[in-house]
Amino acid sequence: MDVVVALLFLYMAPAWICEGKMELKPVSTVYVPFTVYEGEAYYRMGVGAAEQCTYDKRNRMVYTIGEQGLINVIDISDPLNATLVHSQFLPNGMKTGTDLEVCGDVLGVSMTAQVKAERGSVLIYDLYRRGKSNMELLYNISVGFHPDMLLFTDDCRRLVTCNEGEDGEDANGDWRNPEGSVSIIDFYSEEENATEPYSVRTASFQKFDSRADEYVRRGVRWVFRGFPGDDEEFQLSQELEPEYVTFNKDETKAYVVMQENNAVAVVDLATASVDELYSLGVKNWAESGMDASDKDGGIRINNWPIYAYYQPDCIKYLEVGGHGLLLTSNEGAVRTTLGKGRYFSEVWRGERFVENAVLAPSVTGMMAVALGDNTMLGRLKFTNCDGNSSRYPGMFDTFYTFGGRSFSLWNATTLEQIWDSGDDVEARHAQYYPSLFNSEYKSKYKDDRPTWTMDEASSDMVTYLCGNIVCGGKV
Repeated sequence: MDVVVALLFLYMAPAWICEGKMELKPVSTVYVPFTVYEGEAYYRMGVGAAEQCTYDKRNRMVYTIGEQGLINVIDISDPLNATLVHSQFLPNGMKTGTDLEVCGDVLGVSMTAQVKAERGSVLIYDLYRRGKSNMELLYNISVGFHPDMLLFTDDCRRLVTCNEGEDGEDANGDWRNPEGSVSIIDFYSEEENATEPYSVRTASFQKFDSRADEYVRRGVRWVFRGFPGDDEEFQLSQELEPEYVTFNKDETKAYVVMQENNAVAVVDLATASVDELYSLGVKNWAESGMDASDKDGGIRINNWPIYAYYQPDCIKYLEVGGHGLLLTSNEGAVRTTLGKGRYFSEVWRGERFVENAVLAPSVTGMMAVALGDNTMLGRLKFTNCDGNSSRYPGMFDTFYTFGGRSFSLWNATTLEQIWDSGDDVEARHAQYYPSLFNSEYKSKYKDDRPTWTMDEASSDMVTYLCGNIVCGGKV
């Protein structure tokens, strides 16, 4: 099972927010196997035994899915004695489960194809019942390319998947870059006399291809446009990669995060169409502090004249005083790919700009020193696809890194940012867990995480407690 440090914050935006303090205490631990062979369960750290989980509150069961395609079911009816009660592989030895969610009497599991550039599936299971040897597979539903996340509406009659459309080889061994999309599955009752128990519709992003330059100017990231010398023409819709979804209050709209693109799409669920695409802009690290190096000898949170794409991994909708808000956890992501015998990466460390002599004359001497120093910005990962100088072609005068290392609140109508936690996540991490600051479980040393991941905010939760809205996340 992967190890994380969970931090819970009580955050509210100005005029709606009060500060408070909550404490999380562990009450029990259960270890889940990453695989089962000939009836024997095997356990190991760092192999993705529990990549995603979901909670069946009616039966008090937790379901997890791991990288080896193993679903584990944990009984937490007695929270002090959580117990693993069932393990079951995905069908046909598939090892490509990406997400799962309980709704009503069923469990939905999203699953990619065995080869990346083919359509994925959603599996619908009957829930685990004590005394049964396996959960019954009810439906195997084809959706878009590389479904990465799924979400049911409250009545369990509709399910939405985010299909990232990641590039890779297809069934013929050819490299492809499929389009990202959103699949909308509607389920029908027997009383509706439908010819099929479900229908699938697809919300495509092709409508934005003819206006790609406009959306790039607005800040939507379109980094990879093909390998150098390749005649294949790529479209924006092939690079828009839906990652995570949340619904508005009446579940008529879906807000879809596209992490690599630093954007959010609004999808009309009734028409299965994308209303609009919004850039999330950039964060100014001159106004917030960050620990930019894993070679600076400890916790060094400083301001720097650089920027970062927010690039949230997770998004949740909430309402406060009748105002629709979106909560994001701003993790960060880089664009890399390997295909046709070639490799593409947008990443340069700070020192690379100095080594390649591509700093524009307008870059200050202090900034040049910082970029060349591994204890300052030399180790930090930046994009080499943005920040080009308009006066000095081929040179850089502005520097962008990845992830806001924060949580943000956005206006759900305009997608304008209302509030950002700034450097509070990193500061509180340093305050409460200094021995774990920017560390990885594989190492006994702190402050040695890869230099852009650092304090990754990678999940959100929203709940109501004593009349207050509590927003939390995993770091």
